[in-house]
Amino acid sequence: MAHNPDKSRPPATARRHLWAVLGIASLLAFAGLVPVGSITPSADAATGATSGVVCNRSSANGQSNFLLTATDGYVTVPDGNSIYMWGYAYGNGAFQLPGPTLCVTEGQRVNITLVNRLSVPTSLQLPGIEDVLADGNPSAPAFDSTGKLLSLAPPIGPGGSTTYSFTADRPGTFLYESGTDPQLQVQMGLFGTLIVYPAAAAPGQADAAYAYDTSSPGANPGDRPVYTGEPGSIYSASHEYGLTLSEVDPDLHVAVEQATGHVFTSADYTAPYHARYFMINGRSFPDTIAPNGAPWLPAQPYSALSEVQPFDPAGNPLPALLRYVSVGVTTYPFHPHSNHERVIGVDAHFLRDGTADLSLEKFAIVVNPSSTQDATFAWTNTEDYEASGVPVAVPETLNLTTGDFWNGTPYLGKTGPLNPGINQKTECGEYYHVAHSHDLTQATNYGASFGGMLTLIRVDPPEDSSCG
Repeated sequence: MAHNPDKSRPPATARRHLWAVLGIASLLAFAGLVPVGSITPSADAATGATSGVVCNRSSANGQSNFLLTATDGYVTVPDGNSIYMWGYAYGNGAFQLPGPTLCVTEGQRVNITLVNRLSVPTSLQLPGIEDVLADGNPSAPAFDSTGKLLSLAPPIGPGGSTTYSFTADRPGTFLYESGTDPQLQVQMGLFGTLIVYPAAAAPGQADAAYAYDTSSPGANPGDRPVYTGEPGSIYSASHEYGLTLSEVDPDLHVAVEQATGHVFTSADYTAPYHARYFMINGRSFPDTIAPNGAPWLPAQPYSALSEVQPFDPAGNPLPALLRYVSVGVTTYPFHPHSNHERVIGVDAHFLRDGTADLSLEKFAIVVNPSSTQDATFAWTNTEDYEASGVPVAVPETLNLTTGDFWNGTPYLGKTGPLNPGINQKTECGEYYHVAHSHDLTQATNYGASFGGMLTLIRVDPPEDSSCG
């Protein structure tokens, strides 16, 4: 199998029609009935224009400078509902959910200017980031004259702006979110992800950009570690994915949308809180598996589909990386089918105590609210699904009810005859494994099963297969 870290060859998903998973929506998009989104993945998006982390970078003179705008807009959910949201736009661009993924390098000075276009005060907080300044002053909680907490960070009134500055002093995955009335404003959509990539090279490490020993087995300049100098955190740079977990109580959003004449706060909502929609990257299944920048989801730009290839000690030795961020009001027991994942970092701290490896193989990734976890995933071809000797009889097509994810055989990288009228999406004999919240009430769209916090892991055949 040919490993392709420099992406000189288009990735497998870019060569196939993954967007056809949502057939009706794609037809509408081609017909010009759905507005085209404005998201263009950057050059280091993990798997090109279809899935993977989409980094927003803005570096000059050793610093990263970003402009975020707190604004409002609407998202759609698969049952046809449209939900009013607040969120962060990149620069002066359009509203999006979640906020844009900001990518910086360890050691950089980072400046994030937040402009408030909402009708309520808001702010920005970055859990786990130390010594944050707001317009040059320490970003500290604000209290009223009675000592009541007003905001976890200096609030910005409507029409105002503040620049938050800090040094990205350690690599890992971080959350940014509103620090003002967060029980309302985070629920409304004011959250996003900050990724700090490692930079400093240790003695004997040839790759100064990502700081790990490129002479180690399977290493090459196109791969990255999550944490500086930690070989156990090296992953395939072309397989990096973000999974932001959140939920929505639509009644709360209607109340905010209809509020007029006063500043709406969480205290104004007295009805029982009841989440009805559960999201990954601001989408509910099946929208979660649509590609990055899907034109029928203009305000929800990030796919939640992960794509891997079978582990191979020579050609594909490194795992994929999944960056989990949770912004809900509870923990979500997120479970990938097939192989387990290995949690290597929590809240941007590598799981090691001296020489002891504290990483954990997990059946379910349980992320606390306002917390992050970094996990690696490798798919092992344990049952040799590429061989013809697997004792799985292929049913005759006349005795088989086929769906669009059946390729005609049980073998990876192979296809077979299908019943007339069946248009399969597994064009190259790939596999799809479910990944979802193990609280099955969260794998729903307003109570309808097989939706919500659910996505797929795609296992592609080797690049040198006949379908590659």
